[in-house]
Amino acid sequence: MDKRVKLTDEQVAEIRVLFAVGDTGEAIARRFGISLTHAFAIKNGQKRTVKSQYSNVSKAFAWLLKGYAVRRDCWEDGEYLRYDRQSRLFVMTSCGESYDFELFELSGLDMAINDWELVQ
Repeated sequence: MDKRVKLTDEQVAEIRVLFAVGDTGEAIARRFGISLTHAFAIKNGQKRTVKSQYSNVSKAFAWLLKGYAVRRDCWEDGEYLRYDRQSRLFVMTSCGESYDFELFELSGLDMAINDWELVQ
């Protein structure tokens, strides 16, 4: 195991999803080349391995389709978007309220700005 392994935000989110669906800590640690302690620290939110990295809208949609939540830097705290794969609806959460909708539209400006981030 390389003690210098740096995980991306996407990998950290994937680790949390894997724990949520019942994968064992040992299997997750082995898969990502990290220690079991590190895997459980990520699961419990005790340690962030990297800061959120801003990305473009295509990366944000790739995250959405994997079931992760995303937001834009300009959105208010607590606002984020996720895609519910079971219902096939987008879910926007804002101020503790969630709103479902079938389509998610972006302006040309929204698509050009690289301020999308993964919600952890």
